[in-house]
Amino acid sequence: MITSKKLSKILKAFSDENRRLILWFLQKRELCVCELEQLLPISQPTISNHLRMLSDLDLVDSYKEGRWVIYQKKCNQDALVINILKPIYCAMDLTGQYESQLEKLKIIFKDNLC
Repeated sequence: MITSKKLSKILKAFSDENRRLILWFLQKRELCVCELEQLLPISQPTISNHLRMLSDLDLVDSYKEGRWVIYQKKCNQDALVINILKPIYCAMDLTGQYESQLEKLKIIFKDNLC
């Protein structure tokens, strides 16, 4: 069961557009930091800080693949968290505001970047 304190931290994490975008991209596919750098208008250290925060909240997992750390959405999320995130992701899909990033997501791969 999720505590009210953790729920507050999760909602606060979603107040930042870049963290929302990181989680939204990770719903689409696994990514490394250099791929996220191509999708977001922020620096690598800032992306890493956001990923650390999301990982601390159990929203993101990571694993090592050669020289890369690959980030993915957390598979076993609390039902309450899923019920909070799902409508946010749907709204982001429906707005069309992020279409250019989605197109970019289809063509960027870590092998060509790092």
